Amino acid sequence: MSCRVLKLSRQPYYRWLATPVPEAEVTEAYRANALFDAHQDDPEFGYRYLA
Repeated sequence: MSCRVLKLSRQPYYRWLATPVPEAEVTEAYRANALFDAHQDDPEFGYRYLA
C-alpha cells in the first residue's frame, strides 16, 4: 500500500529493504544521535566541546 501511495515500484523497494545496513553506518548514526542528545540536554556546549 505504501508503495502505491508514494508511487514507487515494489521490486526496488523490497530489494532495498533486503539489503543490510553496514555496521559503520549504524555506528555513525548512534554517535550522531548521542551528540544530538547531548546538545539538546545542554545547549551551552559548542560543537568543538562535543566533538
